[in-house]
Amino acid sequence: MDKKTNTHLAVIQLRLLGYPIKNIRQSLHKLTEISQPEMAKELGLSRQCVTHYMAGRRGRQNRFTEIHENIAAMFGVPTEVLFEDAVNQD
Repeated sequence: MDKKTNTHLAVIQLRLLGYPIKNIRQSLHKLTEISQPEMAKELGLSRQCVTHYMAGRRGRQNRFTEIHENIAAMFGVPTEVLFEDAVNQD
């Protein structure tokens, strides 16, 4: 299995154990060794912007954005899994 598949499986297992997706998202940097500055550079965003998306403080228009999709792709986790709380908020 490749690293992205392992990351996806880890996210699923942590969700099944009851961990909030927000906490899982914020821990992915340690699991994958992808830093927020590295993500920001690859996405063409500021580190602060990446931090806000990872914390769930951006993109709450009840839809996924291209940034959500790009972040999820970096980790190899489906967007609807990694950001399930982004579309389930009022």
